[in-house]
Amino acid sequence: ILPNCCYAMVLIFINKLNYKKMKIQELRIGNFIKSDFYKEEIEIHSICDVTGDVYNRTTGDIPVTNIHPIRINEDILKRLPFVFDDMEDTNDDNTWYWLKYGNYLKFNSDKSCEFKAIFITINGFTFKIEYLHDFQNLYYSLTGQDVVFSAVS
Repeated sequence: ILPNCCYAMVLIFINKLNYKKMKIQELRIGNFIKSDFYKEEIEIHSICDVTGDVYNRTTGDIPVTNIHPIRINEDILKRLPFVFDDMEDTNDDNTWYWLKYGNYLKFNSDKSCEFKAIFITINGFTFKIEYLHDFQNLYYSLTGQDVVFSAVS
């Protein structure tokens, strides 16, 4: 039997296996991430150029080795400005979420992917986005605006 401190280390290790490794170059101020130390999502308020550690006004400094991306799922979609559509008026029983920007950008996710990704089609090419910070960054790059994300569900 392992002591309690070892259980905590094992849980942190297993938790890291479930996340892709964060690259600090993928992040920008305003992105939301997960940490080994906090249950809720954390908004990045600044990033240290030297260490890559991130800072949040509430939690303080978080080492880059302890941050992880947030996977897209239905709960995350509900906290973004996506519109829910259950497709009742068609023979398709697929429920989906969509977000339009202007007349040219349309992001969507549906039950067929178990709401674990957001898709966007540009010039006939469809791109799959699996992490919240990647979606935040792409949305900002294409629109020049931050997407609204409710930190608490």
